[in-house]
Amino acid sequence: MTQGKKNVIVFDTAAESSGALSVLHGFYREALEDKSINWIFVVSTPDLDESDNIKVLKFPKTKKSWFHRLYFDLFTAPKLAKIYKADCILSLQNVCIRNGSIPQLLFIHQSIPFCDKRFSLLKTPKLWIYQNVISRLIFFSAKKADKIAVQTAWMKNALVSKTSCLPEKIAIIPPEIKLAGSKKFKNSPRAFKSFFYPAMPLLYKNHDVILQAAKILKSAGYADFSLYFTIPPDSETAKKFSAEKININALGTLSASDMCKFYSETVTVFPSYLESFGYPLMEARIAGAPIIASDTFFSHEILDGYENAKFFKFDNPQELASLMKECICGKFCYCPPKNEISLVKGGWKNAINLIKDM
Repeated sequence: MTQGKKNVIVFDTAAESSGALSVLHGFYREALEDKSINWIFVVSTPDLDESDNIKVLKFPKTKKSWFHRLYFDLFTAPKLAKIYKADCILSLQNVCIRNGSIPQLLFIHQSIPFCDKRFSLLKTPKLWIYQNVISRLIFFSAKKADKIAVQTAWMKNALVSKTSCLPEKIAIIPPEIKLAGSKKFKNSPRAFKSFFYPAMPLLYKNHDVILQAAKILKSAGYADFSLYFTIPPDSETAKKFSAEKININALGTLSASDMCKFYSETVTVFPSYLESFGYPLMEARIAGAPIIASDTFFSHEILDGYENAKFFKFDNPQELASLMKECICGKFCYCPPKNEISLVKGGWKNAINLIKDM
């Protein structure tokens, strides 16, 4: 680490997989390029390489239990900020780090506290805890933070509504998205009979509505279509489809290039009703793919002005089945995109600029 440079300590012990890990890796890649700051990354299990301007501290015990994580946040994290003489703190884990007068930028990307749909303590205890307990910590942290970053306008509006934070305190920093390769959607009858949903098998990802829509289609005599999901073959979601005799291709995790290939050869279906930023929606749009998405704030924000997007109520399988039927029967009115998007700019450079101004 270099003397005379600003020391910024980045906390993200929560990141381990999925979207949270993407957030961590995205910021880390940007920090590697910014040599004007000494970065100290504090993580749990992810492997990050050190460099002349980056130090990495790993605390895997924070993943053992809620108690271990709470103890770390309350006692260990503030000590680390002092030891490394932090001039600024960046928390990528939705809640602030307790500290004295060190300026802090808080990145909020957990959307569950802002969901209108109520989760059950008995059926979905983890989601209930996030919605009713962790949400209080997030809202309290939002009030304490010097600056807040979110990925979408809908998240900013929801945060202002829930916490009464001043809008000027909240910056919208969309992720920077690039697609591996240059594959664009190939308009063909086969493509419109193939439906792709890249999502983990989580309740709010709403795979069930696709299951119900597929059953409606099959009972009406429309069987010539394929479903491609990025879920493990042995997941409970895959077993549900099998039990209903709905054939799916459970692909598991895909590489970036394989994701690009599927966007170019299928209709992207996105029934999720809870996202801070729906990455697949933007990726599919960049590829010029036809999209069937849930009628939600985040979907409309990402797909605004895109002529090949259609929407359905996330809890209405009949509406979804009708849109899928349009595709299968060749009645989806596809228009080759006039203004191709190759990159969503801004990203973490804007966050780093915020940090430099703090």
